[in-house]
Amino acid sequence: MGPERILCVMNEHYGPVASQIFDLAHRRFPLAYTLPNDALSRKDVKAGLIQHLVGAIRDLLPLGRRAEMQEFDRVTQIRHDLETRVRTGNFHGLVRRAGAITIAVVPAAATHIPHETLAAQSLPPPRGNGWNRANRGNSIISLDAHKDTLCSIAEMRTDGTILAADTWVLDPAFHPQKDLLVPSSATERTIISSTMSYLDLLRTVNAPLPWAICISLLEIKNYWFLVSNSEFSRQTFSDADILVAPIMVNTLDRPFDRQNVASLLKPALDYIWREFGYPDCLNYTEGGVYNVRW
Repeated sequence: MGPERILCVMNEHYGPVASQIFDLAHRRFPLAYTLPNDALSRKDVKAGLIQHLVGAIRDLLPLGRRAEMQEFDRVTQIRHDLETRVRTGNFHGLVRRAGAITIAVVPAAATHIPHETLAAQSLPPPRGNGWNRANRGNSIISLDAHKDTLCSIAEMRTDGTILAADTWVLDPAFHPQKDLLVPSSATERTIISSTMSYLDLLRTVNAPLPWAICISLLEIKNYWFLVSNSEFSRQTFSDADILVAPIMVNTLDRPFDRQNVASLLKPALDYIWREFGYPDCLNYTEGGVYNVRW
C-alpha cells in the first residue's frame, strides 16, 4: 500500500498532533478533530471530519494502486486464463479427457521480445519427447502428440509469458493401470524439467525480474496419488483442482539446473503431497536436497 496511501486520523482530545512521533506528525500529517469538544457539538465535529476525509481521499485517488498489486493481478489473470483454456479445450487443440498439469511462468511486469527472437528459441512442451513448432501472431507454440492425441503444449509470448499444459501424465488412457492416478515421480519430473527449460528461456531473452511460477493440477477429483509401484495414498482427492501459490524468482544468482530448480519448487511439491495427506514431498532429504531418481 505504501505510506502515501495511508490516511491518519487523530483525536486531539488525547494530545496534540505536534507532539507525536516524527512519522505521524510530519510524514503523513494526521487529520485532526477534537471530541469531546466544548465549542462544537458531536454532530458538527463529525461533519467537519467527514469533509476533511472526503477531500483527502480525493487527493489519493490519482495515485491508483501500487505497481506490485498490478503485477500480482497480471500474474493471477494470466494463470486463470490458462487454466480456463485447458479446462474448456481451447488451448491450441490440447486434448483433455481427464486431469491436466498446467505451468505458467510469468514476468511480473510485461516486457517485449521481438518475434524473431522468440522463433530462435527452443521451447519444449512439458512431455518434450519430440515436438512440432508453429508461429502465432504474438507467440510461438510447440506441440507433442501421443498416439495421434495432442497431449502436451507450450506457448511463449512476446510479452515474456510462458504457458504450458500436459494431459499425458494424468490421462488413464495412456497408462497400463487405466486408473485415475497422479504418479508422483512422473508429475515431479514434468514440473521440474519444464520449469528448468522455461526459466532458462527467460534468462536467455533477458526478461525482467521478478518471475512468477504458477503450477496447477486440474480436474483431478477422485484421483489416487501414486507414491511408488506399491504405495498409494490412503484416499482419493476430493476437490477438483490443486492450485499452488505462485513461487517467485527474484534473482539469477544460481544456474537453473535440476537440483536448484527442485529446491526452488520444494514448496510447490510439498503442497501437492500434503493435499494427498502426506506431511511433505518424500523425495527430499532432511537437508532439502531433491533425491533425483530419474
